[in-house]
Amino acid sequence: MSHRAAALAVAALALGISVEGAAAVPGSQCPSKRIDASAKLVADSLECHHKAALAGTGVDPLCLGKAQTKFQERFERAGRRPPCFATDDEATIDSAVGAFVGGVVASLRPSQTASTCVAKKLDASGKKALKKLTCHEKAVRGGTRVDVECLAREDTRFLDGFGRAGQRPDCLTSGDATDVEDAVDAFVGTIVTALRPLTPSSCSRSKILAADAKGRGKLNCHAAAASTGDPVDPGCLAAEDADFADAFANAEAFGGGVDCYTTGDAAMVEPIIDVVVDYFAMVLRPDPAENDCASQKLEATGRVYERRLRCHAAAVKQGLPPDPACLAGADATVTGLFAKVEAVQGACLTTGDAAATLSFLTAATSGVCSLLGVPPALLP
Repeated sequence: MSHRAAALAVAALALGISVEGAAAVPGSQCPSKRIDASAKLVADSLECHHKAALAGTGVDPLCLGKAQTKFQERFERAGRRPPCFATDDEATIDSAVGAFVGGVVASLRPSQTASTCVAKKLDASGKKALKKLTCHEKAVRGGTRVDVECLAREDTRFLDGFGRAGQRPDCLTSGDATDVEDAVDAFVGTIVTALRPLTPSSCSRSKILAADAKGRGKLNCHAAAASTGDPVDPGCLAAEDADFADAFANAEAFGGGVDCYTTGDAAMVEPIIDVVVDYFAMVLRPDPAENDCASQKLEATGRVYERRLRCHAAAVKQGLPPDPACLAGADATVTGLFAKVEAVQGACLTTGDAAATLSFLTAATSGVCSLLGVPPALLP
């Protein structure tokens, strides 16, 4: 292992993250459309049981099969509209829907006796699940937090519809509104957690932007030093520290920090950024002499560090996975600029280090986001 590669590995260990990183998450329309597909599967499945309750028969397996086929088609189509939060989760969602539908039907229809009351209770249950998931689907599509009034309206409508159904003389059960309501809410929570594990956060977005500004600013301090052959200006570094502290504090203070994924973590994040900067300064400028090549590489590294974190900040603002094209565009900057600099500059202190730099940039930016509460599974 070369000195540069060893330095990057040590830095990664210091950050407590892996240089390899997790697999990139394919994934804006995908999560919303998958929530929509799940909502429609619930509604279609309970409609099959609704018909069976009216007729006093067992549920038609062909009806359920048709609902299942439509769900699979919708779910798969959604997967072709990235970015998604996760892949290969169709079976998990399908199982959750099946368990919910089966539980509601078992509690409301203990026998196959024909019952308009049961049919209407199933209808109310299906509508509540469908409409609540639609509230969440709209929030995901718009990159916002779910409208609590939208959810509250569906609670009221469910209680009204379920209550009217319970007044009919052919009910097979009674006093079950609360249990069914709780079951619907728990199911909706399960689906949303699975398909949208990240909610929008203006606070955390601002904190990520503060981290990107500090990192790029400090790398620019080192780039300026490399261009003149001077030691890095401590005043330049201190100014970036002060700006970071102000921006971080302002992010948590705005709105009381109610939508922050994490709070009080400036002291954890700041040293990580400094480790990143110090290692790049060491690896890309191993000789303190004046060197334009090292200066340009440090500046390019700072630019890509900033761009990658801006991709994550944009995703956090909308509660979506980062756009793979955004990250890929940032990564291409390292490869392109390093190659250009090495071709033009004849006295580079280091060569062929674009791949190692990019690996560490990926680990470093993912590590910062992870510390700020972005689920590691959503980080490349």
